[in-house]
Amino acid sequence: MPDGSSFSITYGQAEEAHQVLVQATNSIGQQINDLQSRVSQVIQNIDGDMARSYHAEHVKWMQLVGKMGDTLSTGTTTLATSAEEYQLTDRNEGAKWESAGG
Repeated sequence: MPDGSSFSITYGQAEEAHQVLVQATNSIGQQINDLQSRVSQVIQNIDGDMARSYHAEHVKWMQLVGKMGDTLSTGTTTLATSAEEYQLTDRNEGAKWESAGG
């Protein structure tokens, strides 16, 4: 177990975490789409100030949802890229040791 003075990565766990994050991101996106579909059915029945107010708030909310999606997408990419780069470094270091007779 790491003592805090070193860093270690388990590639299988990193890949599993990546898949969980991708699935959660997709699930959140689907739930938002489902919610938007249900809300749009209700919105069809309102007009005037109420409709304008809803639309203004909805635009703000969707901008925040978009930013959240961007953050989740960046997280999945960063996690995958980090694991790939650590694995490449491990291979390169292993090759150095092997060529040195270690």
